[in-house]
Amino acid sequence: MSKKTKYDYGPLDHAIYAAAEAGGNNFTAILTDRMVSLEIDAIHEREMAEWNRKSAMVYQGLAPYRNQILDRRLQALRKAGAIVYTNAGGWKVADKPAEEIRQV
Repeated sequence: MSKKTKYDYGPLDHAIYAAAEAGGNNFTAILTDRMVSLEIDAIHEREMAEWNRKSAMVYQGLAPYRNQILDRRLQALRKAGAIVYTNAGGWKVADKPAEEIRQV
């Protein structure tokens, strides 16, 4: 059986990359970017629908937070080399051209 991706994160990744490139260097600045926020809302809505379908016996805990979606994608983009985190300035676009960054 092949592994299936739940969501297409491409539009969100592109929005995060564009927000970081435009100077949104901290978590809040990226989260409040309009395109990033719209993509996160769409993914969060699908995650909440899935979470509501699961019984309390299968999935215990709190509903997923919107901010966790951005955090997961920032870390995935960091691991892919698309963005880097610097102590001095927060999130920055990596020096590599976007074409060289592997698909996350």
